[in-house]
Amino acid sequence: MTLKDFNATYAHKLRDKQYLDAYLGSCLEEGTAVFYVGLRKAVHARDGGFTWLAAETGMGRESLYKALSASGNPSFKTIYKVLCALEADVRILAGQCEQTESVHEVEQSKREPITV
Repeated sequence: MTLKDFNATYAHKLRDKQYLDAYLGSCLEEGTAVFYVGLRKAVHARDGGFTWLAAETGMGRESLYKALSASGNPSFKTIYKVLCALEADVRILAGQCEQTESVHEVEQSKREPITV
């Protein structure tokens, strides 16, 4: 069985805005580390990769590469700039916040005593 190269197989799909938004949304649902790696793959799918991203965002190429690693810890501003550069829908971040908020509400309701 021959393994296919990611870029040869999926890079063209990550250039499609609808596919990119769905892909990043799914990555975010899996967790922040998966989301950062998904962003990195989306950047690699673009011509110029991280050099292009650095020029688009005005940030350093190495710091962007480190921030978008599985162990990265980018700021919201960095994530926002990357999403804007990729022309991705930044509302995927709000969708994740809504899910997180509802989880917190459920956890809070579990802690509140029930009075009869």
